[in-house]
Amino acid sequence: MPMSGLDFFQVSIAGGAAFFAALLAMALFALVDRAARTRKPAAEVLPGAMFLFDGEQLVDCSPEAEIVLRGAGAGTTDLARALSSLAGHFPALSDALVEADLVNDLALVSRDEQQRLLLSRVSGRLRLEITDADGASGTVSLEPSVWAFTKEEIETLRMVMDAVPFLVWRQNAEGEVYWANKAYLDALETHFGARAADAWPPPPLFDPERLQALAGSPGLTRLRVEYGEALEDHWYDCARIATEGDPIYSALTANEVVRADRQRAEFTQTLTKAFSHLKTGLAVFDRDRRLTLFNPSLTRLTELAPGFLAGRPSLFEFLDKLRDCRMIPEPRNYANWRARMAELEAQAESGTYSETWSLPNGQTYSVSGRPHPDGAVAFIFEDITQEMALTRRFRSDLEIGQGVLDALDEAIAVFGRDGALTLSNTAYRNLWGSGATDADAGGRITVTESMRIWMSGSQPTPLWGEIRDFVLHARERQAWGGAFQLREGPRHDCRIAPLRGGVTLIRFSARPQRATSPPPARTMA
Repeated sequence: MPMSGLDFFQVSIAGGAAFFAALLAMALFALVDRAARTRKPAAEVLPGAMFLFDGEQLVDCSPEAEIVLRGAGAGTTDLARALSSLAGHFPALSDALVEADLVNDLALVSRDEQQRLLLSRVSGRLRLEITDADGASGTVSLEPSVWAFTKEEIETLRMVMDAVPFLVWRQNAEGEVYWANKAYLDALETHFGARAADAWPPPPLFDPERLQALAGSPGLTRLRVEYGEALEDHWYDCARIATEGDPIYSALTANEVVRADRQRAEFTQTLTKAFSHLKTGLAVFDRDRRLTLFNPSLTRLTELAPGFLAGRPSLFEFLDKLRDCRMIPEPRNYANWRARMAELEAQAESGTYSETWSLPNGQTYSVSGRPHPDGAVAFIFEDITQEMALTRRFRSDLEIGQGVLDALDEAIAVFGRDGALTLSNTAYRNLWGSGATDADAGGRITVTESMRIWMSGSQPTPLWGEIRDFVLHARERQAWGGAFQLREGPRHDCRIAPLRGGVTLIRFSARPQRATSPPPARTMA
């Protein structure tokens, strides 16, 4: 049956009402669902929950912790998921994680003060444990003001440790590094590359066994980096600071010091090779008075064994050994000798020590001390036995020659090329007086001064001026002579003869006096 217009209108109204009722129902359902989700309680945090994280990854947990994680929100890492559940109960957790590596045990109290969260580091891993607020624990919770002060101090310590130019780190007995400052990480990047510096835990720079050996070393110990990609050797002066837990290590770069030591060793070897051909003995003692350099001639001159010298004896050990070998002047008593050796060291530091040693075996050594840079002292030993023998022989020859001249009746005077009196005899001094040979203030008498003495003791004569010109300016040097009359004495002859090297010999002899009466007749027996 066909539908009328009124019926169609009624059906349309009924359909629209149903549609709007459906929309309203859907809206109410959405509001109810949203309200229900809004009223959903937070994830339950149970006492006994324990988490162990290696970096961002969860490596172990308790059953209570699993319940916490099941109620946790979404997160990119295991640590982020756990924090999303725990941060609502422990507001200071995010800040505490930054400082947990500097504090052995750190405790946080929950917002309702019913639970306590313990943070600690175990072999570089983060451990989180939830306990009741009244549960047994050796930690102490921090008040907000104390926590703010502690946080500021820890940040300051972190800034200082990252600013120092030397390496500081901690590692356990297995060699695993679980704390390091920025200098250590920079060294890792230098020796291993950027990936090693970003990894955690970072690789060790030094052999753990050698670091353990530092326990008995009071000072710095030089170690070489035995790992890494760097081709050159890298050296550090390392120190170990003992603590209740794992020790703290520090290291200063020593590349420049090692390079300087090598250069000094090479230079010392070069000097040793250069001095090995010298006949002079050389002994160099450092600022600690230990023998650091010697040449083969020292062993030959002192008769000391090379093994003893290579053992770097001290200066006094060296001198004592010389005394035992009778290679030093024998003292009257040992105490005076030790005091004299102490003076020897002091004089050598100022460069004034120089002495001649007459040894019991008849040899003669010239020993001198010279200061060297950096407080070192060098002693030079030279065998002058032959030179001393030549000097003694020369002096003996001079004494014999002087004795021969003094035995002559003629007065002898010898002038050098420069006109100075170089030689005279007793007859000359008797003829002209002691002033003719003794100069004032240790000087030498010249031919001009001698001419004045001659003029004052004789009658006027041009002979003295001619002698002066001959000694000083004559070119053609031929033997010649003359005569002069003493003011109080007989007439004398003077003979001038040139010698080699511009030297002039002058002889004065008295003329024999004539007899005034005939000699007495001889009688026959």
